[in-house]
Amino acid sequence: MDEKPIEIPGSRWEWLLADKRRLAALIVGVLVVLGAVAALAVPALFGPEDPGGEPPTGQPVVPGGTDATATPGAGDEPTGTAEDDPGAGGANGDGNGEGNGGAGPGGSGTGGGSSDGGPATVVPGRAPYVAYRFDGAVWVSREDGSGPVKVAESEQGSFALSPDGTALALVEEGELSIIGVTDRSLRVIGDAEPRSLAWQADSSTVLYLRAMEGGHGVTEVWRAARRTGVEPLRVVQAGVPSVALDGTIAALPIPGVLMDPPEGSLWVLPGGRSPRELTTRGWPSACDVEVGMIAYAVSGMTYTDAMGTERQVDPEIWVMRVDGSAQRRLVGKPDTPRPFGYGNLMLSPDGQRLLYAEVGDDGYSRAWVVPLAGGTPVPLTVRRDTYPLGWSADGTGVFFIEGNAFQGEATALVSARADGMGRRTVIQGAGL
Repeated sequence: MDEKPIEIPGSRWEWLLADKRRLAALIVGVLVVLGAVAALAVPALFGPEDPGGEPPTGQPVVPGGTDATATPGAGDEPTGTAEDDPGAGGANGDGNGEGNGGAGPGGSGTGGGSSDGGPATVVPGRAPYVAYRFDGAVWVSREDGSGPVKVAESEQGSFALSPDGTALALVEEGELSIIGVTDRSLRVIGDAEPRSLAWQADSSTVLYLRAMEGGHGVTEVWRAARRTGVEPLRVVQAGVPSVALDGTIAALPIPGVLMDPPEGSLWVLPGGRSPRELTTRGWPSACDVEVGMIAYAVSGMTYTDAMGTERQVDPEIWVMRVDGSAQRRLVGKPDTPRPFGYGNLMLSPDGQRLLYAEVGDDGYSRAWVVPLAGGTPVPLTVRRDTYPLGWSADGTGVFFIEGNAFQGEATALVSARADGMGRRTVIQGAGL
């Protein structure tokens, strides 16, 4: 493939050039202002030259610090087809499984590196990049698949791209590392559980899980800074975490702790402050937090009550405010007869919609989007399994992996609008 590796911008103007939507809006605004002035003034005023919405064309930085012309050989890079998916339109699916958080989380951040090695102050908006696994490595590219950069050789493991697109958190063989996207800088954090990564909005730190020594399955949420010389800090004794733009953290209950099946709990740290335990309508198996709202999935189970009567709890998705009030059911029990639950809950950056999946115990997964205001969920699945990765930088679209590699199916990174339309194959062969 002839694409050059991406250059991670380091200033607000470079971020603007990398974001075609915002650049176009700026150019239109400038032209309107200049036109109005020209109508009142004798001298003709001309607007700035239109750069065509393309990212800056300076010498790109190749991982490892090599010259930009030393690109991998033919067939070494993923191919971004950016073609309309011929299967779009006939979506019929049922949706989920635990994903790797390949697309950056629904946070903000656009800064580059600072002089002390940490990220610079960020401005609102997330970088338009996405991470995925391809041919035994984790790659980062623009959202349209162009400019791929190989960040880490990795056959398997969880990964998450920082909101500003400059760092990758990777848990492989029980160890967390933070890797620079362009310079391949490596910071080894230490012991970590898989499928537990959540970047804070300013891209300065990442949340992850550690198993307590001798804790018999009990885990703790920890926070690791990108900057060297800063030791990881324990946050709360809990399960898988998520984090909102304002820093509010939500985390699942501690694995292995038995509770009354019809009732569960979530840990919430408003703005990262002292944890509070909120009661949920059933045992939560997944959760996400954004814009003052929490979405959580209830595990389906059969149990025997105090009177010896066998009862059934159906898998459902609920939403509530971060203070635990206004709880309501958002998604009911799926119609599919096979074993399933809900997972991969991902709220849009504006908190108006939820991307989620319905999953079986055999790798079965179907992806959906539903408005938090309520309504019929929109299926993203066409023909095959779909595994959600996350929301686009502007919050209008979603990314997911299509195809079950464990069952020998071909896989691809696919994007679509939140209404399920406009499906496009971004990287053929990309996976988790």
